[in-house]
Amino acid sequence: MEHLVGFYRTDPASCDENRRLLAAMIRSLAAREEGEWQCHIDHRVAIGSLSARTSPWFAQPFRDPSHRYHLWVMGELDNGEEIAQKYGDGSPSSPHQGEQVGQALIALLHREGVQGVQLVRGSFLLCLYDSHQETLSLLSDRHGSRYLYWTQTSLGLVFGSELRGMLALPQVSKQVNQGAIANLLIFEFLLGNQTLFQDISLFPHATILTRTPEKEKRYRYWDYPVTWPSSPPPFPEMVRAASSVVRKAVHRYVHTHPHLGIPLSGGLDSRTLLCYAAEVREGIPVYHLQMHPAETAIARRVCQALHATWHTMDHRDFDPHLTIPEGMRVGEGQVSVHQCWLLPYVQKLSREHPPPYLLDGYLFDVLLGSLWLVLPTPSLSSAAAKVRQILRLWQMFPLPLARWLFTKSFYEVLASQPRAEVKEVVAHRLDASITEVVLYFALLNRGRRYTLAFTNLNRHYVPIGTPALDYDLVDFCLQVPPHYRVASRLHRAMLVNDFPHLAAIPWMKSGLPLDQDFSPALWRRKTWRKYGRYAVSLLSGGRIEKKPDYDHNYRFRHDPRFREFYLQVLRDPRTASRGIIDQKGIERLISLQQHGMNQFNLIDGLITVELWYRAYID
Repeated sequence: MEHLVGFYRTDPASCDENRRLLAAMIRSLAAREEGEWQCHIDHRVAIGSLSARTSPWFAQPFRDPSHRYHLWVMGELDNGEEIAQKYGDGSPSSPHQGEQVGQALIALLHREGVQGVQLVRGSFLLCLYDSHQETLSLLSDRHGSRYLYWTQTSLGLVFGSELRGMLALPQVSKQVNQGAIANLLIFEFLLGNQTLFQDISLFPHATILTRTPEKEKRYRYWDYPVTWPSSPPPFPEMVRAASSVVRKAVHRYVHTHPHLGIPLSGGLDSRTLLCYAAEVREGIPVYHLQMHPAETAIARRVCQALHATWHTMDHRDFDPHLTIPEGMRVGEGQVSVHQCWLLPYVQKLSREHPPPYLLDGYLFDVLLGSLWLVLPTPSLSSAAAKVRQILRLWQMFPLPLARWLFTKSFYEVLASQPRAEVKEVVAHRLDASITEVVLYFALLNRGRRYTLAFTNLNRHYVPIGTPALDYDLVDFCLQVPPHYRVASRLHRAMLVNDFPHLAAIPWMKSGLPLDQDFSPALWRRKTWRKYGRYAVSLLSGGRIEKKPDYDHNYRFRHDPRFREFYLQVLRDPRTASRGIIDQKGIERLISLQQHGMNQFNLIDGLITVELWYRAYID
């Protein structure tokens, strides 16, 4: 895992003073990271980086021959070789020859200005310091996929890839962000660029920040431009185009990474990755976490049909006593407790030599499929209705229940803050259709702050690539007419056309073969069955349940060892001392959960917040 920490001083100071402060930031991370830190320190800035010896960026900061420019790179570039050939010194290069690519990036940013970051493709964060002009620039990729935190202090601009490094400086405030806590409990993720600290933010996506001694400027160069054509191309043409961009994105990873593996479920996203990866290489290892027997059967059939190598692990190996404290320590309040479910597997894989490079199906379901697809209706045309629809889609529990559980002061935050912040996040899109507004929220908030947070958590142990963030693929998907995504029609058609021998293998979500459309009647039956089982559980006080044993609501009620960890944290007096929920509310919540009301998401959120308090505030 790469790390970058540093600061830009408002008022210059001695190099010794800046070295002392940077050393404090590095010490806060050194206990858990191996490797040699590379630093640049002068009277204005102090910046340190840590990369694995196998990383192309190990020798950074990269410098031009005059030592005017100093460049740090986090992440991966998709077009590093192209940049090296165009802006380098003409010698042969590859994306793994970091020195040549780093020098070429400096030449690009010097020639084109920092706006030249728009010519760089990939999942990256760049930090450029011009020592002649005393100018610091932070540059994020389109999606903000490599997390960097930043804040303004009396010292100046402080930034870091991990919060611990920043908090080592006494100038960095630890004031708690109550609104962010409310969002985490209601949505399971944070909104926009907020963190659980009031004055620390996540660096925005597609952003150029430039800091000089006189001023600071921020500029967003890209923001998910939706361009749905008024006369859409025929569906078969769109299917062929989708196939082309997905194949190109996946193949690039397979050609680049010899030790590649794919976590495989019964869904479409991981199946898509394996299908196109298997066109290039046989015997790709797949890693399946056994939870639902039907899903395991589907994943195994896909694995066998594509001649992949099967590896599996039982979900019951997830021990919350061991896994959750580690996940929360690494996650820094950016992930929920339940997102630690894959940690035992990636920790096991990290001990392999070399560890596999995993491909993550992140966002395929949103970009190509029907997840979070809302088609326009007259009732969803006003700005207020669009905000309400987002709350309906993502709100995890009803507010009347919150009034009964939480303290009066925190309930007032819950009742007002999330709605206001949702409106703020999508304010500049509210004139668009409900389909576009929900898609934007899903990509930028649920995608970046929930799904990508899960990916970045696991990146602490193994390298992970996200083909769905390929620039050409995203550009194409932002042009796909919404009605082509209904029931994941485009996604399924692409797989059926390219891999007809897999069409009969069902999709876990519908239980049907990919070439068979599912009707509204099917979803109604599945919905009624789901709510019928839930009603039986409620009426029986949780005694009669037909649920898989991996369901956390079920496990909390029926697995004493699983429940023990959560009860220990909930009933610890510290949990009731935060002003969020008192001991009476905690006991009410436990009782509701034990008697059949599925509120594990709320328990999960409270545990996440409490463990964050203990790590950073106490």
